[in-house]
Amino acid sequence: MIRVNERKLKRDAFAALERLAFIQRLAGFSRWDASPALLSEAIRLYRGEVDVSGLITIARSHADLISHSEYGKKQIRDAMRSRNFYSWRPIQYLLFEYNYDLQSRSKTDREKIIWEKFAENEADYKSIEHIYPQNARSQYWRDNFVGLKAAQRELLKNVVGNLLPLSKPKNASLSNLPYPDKANGRTHGIGYAYGSYSENEVTVLYSQWTPQTILDRSLKILDFMEVRWGVSFGRDSEKIEMLGLGFVAPQGRL
Repeated sequence: MIRVNERKLKRDAFAALERLAFIQRLAGFSRWDASPALLSEAIRLYRGEVDVSGLITIARSHADLISHSEYGKKQIRDAMRSRNFYSWRPIQYLLFEYNYDLQSRSKTDREKIIWEKFAENEADYKSIEHIYPQNARSQYWRDNFVGLKAAQRELLKNVVGNLLPLSKPKNASLSNLPYPDKANGRTHGIGYAYGSYSENEVTVLYSQWTPQTILDRSLKILDFMEVRWGVSFGRDSEKIEMLGLGFVAPQGRL
């Protein structure tokens, strides 16, 4: 029984520290920033003077201070406002966790994305796909994103709802293809329908890819983040303003 309790405490400690680190990233911290109280408790733990429960309490309280206080929530909103998520360093971790949540809810143990491979930076392995592509030259993309300013198109390309974790190196193969071709694998069976849980979800939910679908998926991922890390981004209207997508005509949740 003691060993079981020790294992639970260790899991709780890792979870508390992970949540604190991620929330700090959301708030714009450029690196892990441990408070003096947390460092002091870690030293006492290392010396065997205390168990890990005190460290858990401190880590949770610091995470709550950022995520629940008005000042902390403002920090997060300011740091997240119109962010280029593609260049955001934790984006792979966020998309991996979102995909893992979909896997968990699918009631299967089959891993379609392996973290060690997904996190590699090899030039020939592009693990994150822009669904609305960076070089959107085809007529499909011109028709679906007509009337937008260049800055608006760039924002839509790099917002979180337009980014997709790939289960295998097929980014270059899909590239500028129209969304229906990307989704259904009409080119040699390498479409989203055959990929990660996130890729599968996109094909099920969206028959076309438009500014409205990018907004809808962005809100879904923000909903996930609120539950997964215990943060609040506010009402949908506040989330849309934070993402810089106020120019997208709202149609409610699709």
